[in-house]
Order: sequence, then structure tokens, then C-alpha cells
Amino acid sequence: MLKRPVAVMGIGAEAPAPFRGLTENGPGYARPEGVFNTTDLLTAEGRKRALECADRLYQQGAEVIAFSCTGFSTIGLADMIRSELGKIAVDAVSAAGLFASQFSR
Repeated sequence: MLKRPVAVMGIGAEAPAPFRGLTENGPGYARPEGVFNTTDLLTAEGRKRALECADRLYQQGAEVIAFSCTGFSTIGLADMIRSELGKIAVDAVSAAGLFASQFSR
């Protein structure tokens, strides 16, 4: 919808099926180095690696990053990206909640 190059970030070996279409015109998919499960993100090192991964994707041409892992929501990665990198990130959990709230009015 944003019509900008999108990258997908997760913790699996590849982007989950619902996200694969997003990677066609963007830099693709990446997983933070050393992060293999959501508990890895709860450490200071895991949060640092997640932010570094996002920064690499922006350097490769992404203008937007979509998260395919709810663990990024748990650690507030979208806020860290906005405040520390000044970039756009789409937190799927927050986006779904916002979308759902519009139908509950």
C-alpha cells in the first residue's frame, strides 16, 4: 500500500508464505544474526542484532520493513527503528490491532 521497496524481517530461514509477495520488489528477507527464536530477542544482544539487521536492510534499499515475527513487537523494534534510525517499520501485531479496532466502532 505504501508503494515503496519493502523488506521482511523475521527469525526463520525464509519469509513466511504470506510475506513472500512483499519481498519481490524490495531487498528481500533477513534474520538478525544469532537470533533463532523469540527468546533470543529478549536479550540486549538480541535487540542490538535486530536493530543492526534492520539497518542493513535499509542500506540495501528498503524504505519499509515488515516484521514476520511477533517477537519484534514484544521488544518494541518498530519504535526503536523510528527513534534510532529514523525509518519506517510495520509491526504486524500493531497493524492488525489497529485494523481490527476500526471495525469495532
